Amino acid sequence: MRRSLTTLVSTFGVSAVLLSVVGALPQHAPTSELLYLGTRDGVTVVDAGTGAATLAARDALPTGDWSRVVHARDIGDNGTIVDALDPSTGDVVRTQRFDTRLDVRAVSRDGNLVALMPHEPGRYGGDGLYRPASRDETRIIFTRLDGAPARTIDLAANVEPEAFSTDNSALFVIKYSPSLHPDRYRVTRLDLGTGELGDVYTNEKELQGNMRGVAYTQVLSPDGTRLYTFYKKPNGEAFVHALSLDQQVANCVDLPEGFGADPAAVAITTSPNGEYVVVVDGAARKISEVDAAELRVEHTRSFRGLPATHDPVVAATTGGHVYVSTAHSVVELSRATLRPVSHWSMDGRVQALEIGASGLLFVAERDRITAVDPQDRGRGWALNVESGGIRTVSDSLPATGKGYVQCAC
Repeated sequence: MRRSLTTLVSTFGVSAVLLSVVGALPQHAPTSELLYLGTRDGVTVVDAGTGAATLAARDALPTGDWSRVVHARDIGDNGTIVDALDPSTGDVVRTQRFDTRLDVRAVSRDGNLVALMPHEPGRYGGDGLYRPASRDETRIIFTRLDGAPARTIDLAANVEPEAFSTDNSALFVIKYSPSLHPDRYRVTRLDLGTGELGDVYTNEKELQGNMRGVAYTQVLSPDGTRLYTFYKKPNGEAFVHALSLDQQVANCVDLPEGFGADPAAVAITTSPNGEYVVVVDGAARKISEVDAAELRVEHTRSFRGLPATHDPVVAATTGGHVYVSTAHSVVELSRATLRPVSHWSMDGRVQALEIGASGLLFVAERDRITAVDPQDRGRGWALNVESGGIRTVSDSLPATGKGYVQCAC
């Protein structure tokens, strides 16, 4: 099933968070870098310099500029309080109360606009992936958490929020059809001025039509202006869907024939400068690099260092290296040659990789994060995290614009 940018975090309730620090990298450990852990229970924020948990929240999403974490908490009697939290302290910055049970579905980049929807029990499967609801009407509540009255938009369609445009004039949604028995969907634009659904076009002014493929994993560009999603069609074709959140257009980049035959073993990531997108096929042991400006595949090459796999794959990239992991192994590849440079074996199955602003590679297992220094090929500190199982890790320094997404592995 597809997984939306706005459904990154399951809503199962937060358990206690226990963090212990093993070892240290004092010469590298950042003083203000925060790690955002997407877990089965919610969002946990960790100070990478001290190893301390600063925040743990269920049904939560960070803003694109990392200034806030927005979450909804059930207060009983069908009521909900939506809080905007300071991720470095966990303090409540803004709050708003509603007289019905609501879930957070999308947060604007600056946190000034939040999309909420009525709570849907059973919305997630046992694997944590979102499953399209069967409904012919959708209610979305918009609030700015600044005391202004909330606004409700009722749509005669089955839609799921995807992401706000960068200027907050529109909310991109996935429109499912047929409404009661979805078997296809399309990217649609909800105009927040008129409350009407409208079409999304390509750069060439062509209409984005219905899609029968399945979206498996996605990543936001570092500047927060594009959402890249890996799709697989029923006929076997695979492509990257590039949704521009500033230009409000969408384009498809076809991947080579046979690429992504096993979509569960595909990972997608972007370069730190956003100039290219890396798509990894772990089953075929191939990497396609997409030029983000031209929206075309520059080249597809084979890589070594890991066995072919049908298990979930995760990846991260810097300007000169690509990191790929499956099962318990992490390999560092030269971006120029895709030859192995270094290899690490982890105790548990790797769930996510992230290159920190400090240059450290954060390797997330289910209940543990390890900081690896690629420069000296060594491991540094490790954090043991008991919070329902880590699924993603992202990092941020104040005022950066990196995205927070979860692969649907």
